[in-house]
Amino acid sequence: MTYRHMLLELWVEDRSLVERVEPIRSIILEGAATVGMNIIYEHFHQFSPHGMTGVMVLAESHVTVHTWVEQGLAVVDVISCGAEDPADLAAYLEERLRPIARQISVQSRSVEREA
Repeated sequence: MTYRHMLLELWVEDRSLVERVEPIRSIILEGAATVGMNIIYEHFHQFSPHGMTGVMVLAESHVTVHTWVEQGLAVVDVISCGAEDPADLAAYLEERLRPIARQISVQSRSVEREA
């Protein structure tokens, strides 16, 4: 089995994009569906006065997002063991969120089960 892990840090100028559950929830759900990820369950939580966290359980693994409004930062963590490439989701998110800075860490790993 091979899995890919991506940690995507996006600093956005328009902090309203990361302040509330919407619009980032819709953007991530649309992105995941667009790149072929199969969403089994999703839950997003709004913090007071601002900031949010969310999780999507995928047939292929998961996507999480956490925001820090004061920094205009959204951190998206993706693990996929399917044919879907987390980099495709990253490209979609960058197109929609238009970050002024970004940091991406990607790891691909084959794991063999021991008998």
